[in-house]
Amino acid sequence: MGEFAKSIGYIVIVIVAIGLFTKWKDGGTSWGSKADCRILAVQTQPETFITNNDFDFGYVVRTRIRNAGSEGAITVKAFLSTSEGNFERSQLIVFTANQEDTLSYQFPEPTVNATGVQSRITCSPSKANQK
Repeated sequence: MGEFAKSIGYIVIVIVAIGLFTKWKDGGTSWGSKADCRILAVQTQPETFITNNDFDFGYVVRTRIRNAGSEGAITVKAFLSTSEGNFERSQLIVFTANQEDTLSYQFPEPTVNATGVQSRITCSPSKANQK
């Protein structure tokens, strides 16, 4: 029984090694996107939206993002903090190599009376497997 368990252990090690070698051979050891996102600008502005056929006040967070890496998926998160609460938007986008784009995120939740409005953007390569 001990020799059988040892043989199974060796088989598992070989299978894992083959999997790692295959991943390394195909372009590196990263298990996710090879994109490298850069935030170039962030701007927050009050704006009026049409929600359910009615005008609604809120904020728009705009960002300019560039992919400085290879083509891949990028996760972009926009955060808005006000006296009326904290709000978040998230988006998964595929960027080509060296692509630059402006993205906008609407936040209709705050009212015109909100104070202390601050925003921030984060971006990171997606953990989703990309070819």
